[in-house]
Amino acid sequence: MRSSVSAILSTPTQDPNMSHPDYEMTVYDHGTLLILVKHLGEELSSKNFNRLFERICRINQLRVVDGAGTERCVQARYIKDYPVGNNDWGDFQTHRRLLGLITVSKCKLQIELNEICRLHESLKVKYQSTLYDSRCIIFGVNAQNCPELSTPSNFKSRDVYYASDNDPNPSIEMHLNEFLSSLFWVLDAKRLEKSKEKLDKATLLIAPFEKRNIIGLDMESRANKKRCMGRITKHLADLNLQTGFLHDALNCYQTAIDTLRSCNDWLWLGGCLEGLCATSLMILQPQNQLTKSNFQRNASLQERHSRFKFRPLSTNSGFASLDDNAIRSTIPQNLLNIDDIYKNYGEALKHYSKYLNAGVILTEGSLKAARIAVVHHHCIHVHYFLQNVLPINLTLTDEEKIQRLMKLAELYSEIGFHRKASFFRWLASKRYVSASNPNTSWEQCYQLLLQMLPGHKLSLDPNDYVPGGQIGWPELQRQVVNEIVLAAKRVGNASLATRHCTFLLQTMWWMMNKIERSTYATQLSLLSAQCEGSPIPLILDNGLVIPPANLLNIPQPENFSVQNLKLHMRPHKLVKAKEDFGPFLFTPLKFGSMEKNNVKSNKMEYVWVINEPCEVLLELSNPLDFELEVANILLLTNGAVFESIPYSINLPPESNYHNVSLTGIPKEVGEIEINGYSTHTLGVKSNCRLKNIPNVPESTYNVQVIPSMPCMEALIVDSKNDNVSSVTLFAGESVDYNLKITNVGSIPIELLEITIESTIEQSLKNNIIQVNMENISHYLPITPESEIVLDIHLTGALNFLSNNQYPLAELNSLKSSLTTSGPSSYPSLPSPKQRNERFSPTTASSFRSGESSLNSNCSRYRSPTDITSLKIIEFNVKVKYAGGEGMAAGYCRIISCILSVNIFNSVLVTGWDVLQAETGNQFYLVLDVVNVTNQEMELKYTANKSILMEEKESYRIPVPVDRFLIHSLEQVSIGEEGQADMISQCNKHIAEQVLLRWSVNSCDDLPVRCGVAKLHGLTLCPQMLDIVCTSPIYWEINLNDDKIVSECDEKLSSEISQYPVGQQLKLQIWVHNSLMSPLDEVTLELNFYQDYSNGSINSQLGNRLVTTGSTKTHKAKVNEQDSIYHECGVVFFYPGQYKLNLQCQTLKQHVWKLIPPLQLDITAE
Repeated sequence: MRSSVSAILSTPTQDPNMSHPDYEMTVYDHGTLLILVKHLGEELSSKNFNRLFERICRINQLRVVDGAGTERCVQARYIKDYPVGNNDWGDFQTHRRLLGLITVSKCKLQIELNEICRLHESLKVKYQSTLYDSRCIIFGVNAQNCPELSTPSNFKSRDVYYASDNDPNPSIEMHLNEFLSSLFWVLDAKRLEKSKEKLDKATLLIAPFEKRNIIGLDMESRANKKRCMGRITKHLADLNLQTGFLHDALNCYQTAIDTLRSCNDWLWLGGCLEGLCATSLMILQPQNQLTKSNFQRNASLQERHSRFKFRPLSTNSGFASLDDNAIRSTIPQNLLNIDDIYKNYGEALKHYSKYLNAGVILTEGSLKAARIAVVHHHCIHVHYFLQNVLPINLTLTDEEKIQRLMKLAELYSEIGFHRKASFFRWLASKRYVSASNPNTSWEQCYQLLLQMLPGHKLSLDPNDYVPGGQIGWPELQRQVVNEIVLAAKRVGNASLATRHCTFLLQTMWWMMNKIERSTYATQLSLLSAQCEGSPIPLILDNGLVIPPANLLNIPQPENFSVQNLKLHMRPHKLVKAKEDFGPFLFTPLKFGSMEKNNVKSNKMEYVWVINEPCEVLLELSNPLDFELEVANILLLTNGAVFESIPYSINLPPESNYHNVSLTGIPKEVGEIEINGYSTHTLGVKSNCRLKNIPNVPESTYNVQVIPSMPCMEALIVDSKNDNVSSVTLFAGESVDYNLKITNVGSIPIELLEITIESTIEQSLKNNIIQVNMENISHYLPITPESEIVLDIHLTGALNFLSNNQYPLAELNSLKSSLTTSGPSSYPSLPSPKQRNERFSPTTASSFRSGESSLNSNCSRYRSPTDITSLKIIEFNVKVKYAGGEGMAAGYCRIISCILSVNIFNSVLVTGWDVLQAETGNQFYLVLDVVNVTNQEMELKYTANKSILMEEKESYRIPVPVDRFLIHSLEQVSIGEEGQADMISQCNKHIAEQVLLRWSVNSCDDLPVRCGVAKLHGLTLCPQMLDIVCTSPIYWEINLNDDKIVSECDEKLSSEISQYPVGQQLKLQIWVHNSLMSPLDEVTLELNFYQDYSNGSINSQLGNRLVTTGSTKTHKAKVNEQDSIYHECGVVFFYPGQYKLNLQCQTLKQHVWKLIPPLQLDITAE
């Protein structure tokens, strides 16, 4: 019998069921009084009604004291609408009964008042089965709380009048408290009445769908009596819970559970279990009973998916926070802890699921149980209670289904299951646009899809994404964004659809393959054809701001580099001479160095100039498989005003590294911050910031803009005003060019400096190139469009001494002919004897005669190294100039003119030697010279002597040179240093005296090329120095007491005297030291000889003369300005012409001779 009754009750009937679940209900609502607040009429605006409703909802708690002195808390729950079908479930759960009614309206006329009263009474009739009391609040009827209009006679409710709905009278709280109190006392009276009824005589309470199922049942059976007693006990427990007797409610629920479990009354057993859980939770956590906002306060604790360690509430721990006025001091034995609450709630839901008509009860119970677990952060229990909500078969409209899905999404969000919540929002969005929904709303669908983004680790701001990074589920994310694009398109907002498609390509570019990229790019171009994309935020009607999205990868940036100005346009800092401020203080401490080192500066080392074009180099690639048109590429800058010049380019399919030069003109002095560039492609304008481009290391580049500066053009031109960059010269050749400087700007040039740079030595550079910079200040300032011309002198300065030098042959015959007489003991460089035949008296005589008979004395030059000798020298002529405000700011410009000078050898000296001349004030420099050119050359080596030289031929020429006056030196040092200084002075003397002037006529139509060869760096041995330099001593000779030789004051006076044979001649010789230093180990020697003037001499005169006294004398030291004296006699036996060779020698192998030799004519008497 018991099982058959349970089966009958579980079978659905055709009666209308409660099909409007309240998704906002919580377990604390089991202890509240349900009151309906209804808006009547059209005079009262919805805004004012909602504001008044919020004010009414704040009066939801009232404390009253009963006759026994016990303070009880009355809780009220206000709703705006309540279906009658839900009210019919009041017997099953008393908190579902509508106990109070409040209508709010506004009227000005009697007819409006009558209509409001009628509507109010109709609502009372609608809920008359459960309604205890009502209030009718009317605005606008009177101004002084005195009714000017009368209510209808059938209006039996209490009315409250207010003059205005904008500022209601504060007495409304008093009226509401009185209304809430009246409801409580009526309900408490009902509780007392039910508590006094005998359980065995109580009527059976039934749920709405059980009305037809009890027909024919034996109500006197034992099982039905238990069912009746259990349901009455459960009903009494509900009333105790609503009236504040929590412990009594707890005991009644426990009794009812035992009774209903014994008779298998599953539906009501589930209600008892749910009531027991609600009562236990109210005792454990009464603070959550105050307002629903306290419950919502805990819903955001897992906003960031943090892992919490939760401790389930127990009975003992729960009482630590109990309100002493709400519970007794002892702990009830049947109080459930949090784990028992979950267990009993699960059992209750299990019993509800046995009845198809209890779907709403099951849905609401699942949501209430889930909220308990949400507050305690028990995520597993939340999921357990929510997982079966969606499969519950309820007859709901699409709007109600959406509400259910949204409530599930909300609860899952509160526990951190954001992807799960996003899934339910996605289902809700599909409901808005389903075919069964008569009120299709793509706008609502779009809004719900936007709410899905956080659950899928997505954001509307592209700046939240790391390029190449992956957070979340790529395929799912792309599907979500694609659906958002479709929804925005169906809404009719083309700009929004374009924005989301741009966002898709920007943030999910790394997740796509080539085909997908091209597909979405094509889709974007179709969307942007309806509305062009722009890099500005979009503000929706609901206030939501859609951040801008940019195509950072279409085209793909590969490199971004800020370029310096062109080399000749770059400003340079003017270097000022440092002033001497005297002693300085030094400290190793660097104050503030730590702070400065931590600051990273992106400022460029170079500067730009106002109103002058500047450049940024950008490399782009096209990753798409179709041609990409990129238009209006502009630089994005901050700071000083900058005019960017647009640039457009068509990139071929799948092409890489196309250079794009972005130019612009600074319009203001200051600092420009370059932070990216903008493009217009696929119908979308994009601002590509450097901070979002992974290939660019810096997020910004800062460039300083300085004031305007002059602009100059400098050229090296020839006489025909043609530009010259390379010059070819023969060694010794000179040529003149012009440096033309033109002011091509609009600012005068006030500063002009010219320097020449090269890799060669400074002395050689000065010998090769010279710029005439005299009176350069007279040209300043150089006004705009003016020019000046400066002279440039070039000389082919090379060493004319060949690297392959060889000594000359012995010049005995030549020396004999040049010196006319004397022994062959003259110093010379040793040379092979086989070359003696090149010299002959005929050749020697040609030196003196100056005739061009030396052609026979030539040989072919065979040194290929010297023939191909070429020296290439580059000179950088730098012109530094400044003017205007740029000069005042400390900047200048430098323009460079590169001049390449190619120098070929012309004449080479391959060997040299020195010979004594006929006079004492000159000597002969004998040179072996080679014409290394490819043309015939005329070489002029003295004022009236020249020679024609064939190409590559070697010639020997004697060049008379004045001897170097050793007395011109202030002091002659002794030792190696002194000798090196002497050689240097002699070389300088020879280079000034010897000028080999050559000329070459290459072609008939070209001018003659000529030059001068100077000899620098000749190697001179000590014997050569004795010939090159004048003697440091001077002679004084007396013959028979007559002064015949005197070299004082550098003058030589001598005469030929005749003396008879056999007469003794007395010779007195003084050798004076003219140096400022002493001479050591000086030897004076006399030698008589005869010169036959045919190249032979006779020094064996032992039988022709006899000397008295020694012919040689020695002195250890001759001090400065001192002298050595020697006296002897000579007797000649035969007449003839005799010569006396006087020479003075030192240990350092210096030999000084009397030139010319003393000549004596001896005659027979």
